[in-house]
Amino acid sequence: MQPIFACGNSRTLPRLKSLRQHAQTDKAPRVALCLQAIMLSVQGQTTGQIAKTMGLSGFAYAGRGASASGSVSSHTIGADGRTPAAKARCGDTG
Repeated sequence: MQPIFACGNSRTLPRLKSLRQHAQTDKAPRVALCLQAIMLSVQGQTTGQIAKTMGLSGFAYAGRGASASGSVSSHTIGADGRTPAAKARCGDTG
């Protein structure tokens, strides 16, 4: 089964980060957690990697789309926070 990732452009991660900070300020931890997971998906992490990174081993979707491949941290992260593979999946050539 192939993992599914969120896609975005160079403005996506800063916008998600801003929304996450607003959620934290508004005392909405579930929203902040969800936005953090979306940010990690845009960066090319699978749901299993996201659950492990966030310490959510019992996360309901941890098994969906998980890949047995190596960690994303071994890849080069661009200035926009995404790996080259994440950019290619989303059709971003820039």
